[in-house]
Amino acid sequence: LTHWHDRIEVLRVIEHEMVCTVNGTDYPLQAGDICIINRRQLHRISCVAGNKCTFQRLMIDHSLFTADKDIYEKYVVPMLSDETFTHIQGKHGSRFTSAVENLMNEIADLARLEPVAYEFHAIALVYMLFQRFYQFYEASKGQRAAMVKDRKSTRLNSSEKYERQHSLHCYCMRVWPAKLL
Repeated sequence: LTHWHDRIEVLRVIEHEMVCTVNGTDYPLQAGDICIINRRQLHRISCVAGNKCTFQRLMIDHSLFTADKDIYEKYVVPMLSDETFTHIQGKHGSRFTSAVENLMNEIADLARLEPVAYEFHAIALVYMLFQRFYQFYEASKGQRAAMVKDRKSTRLNSSEKYERQHSLHCYCMRVWPAKLL
């Protein structure tokens, strides 16, 4: 199902292959690859033709960063509001992908074990993720200008048709209780 939302979505392929489609462009992902989708981007995820796939998903609400107005205005707002910055695709084995993978593993462990006051640690890790995202954003500014797509031409697909054609397994991570957001 093609959709969009106001959260940043982080996907990591655990097993097999999948396709992450952002604003009508397909990005193939293999085990160990990641795709970070900026808010308000039309996107969908699917397994490669007839196969099953397993992935982790982390949804990050940007309001988490609003407590510190300076950080929010300096780093978060420019990245999230830049229409040329639609997503990040990280290939398995790259330094960037390895750093994101390690942070996601640590967040998943915290969510699974829920030690006392784990939310503090989880929030710190999400800040570290955003630091990596912002560093990538800054490093890729010149390359994005040529890749702007017209989102108006992308059509939504029927969710029923999509669900029949694809078999997805998702390990969704609960990072912190909703009351903290």
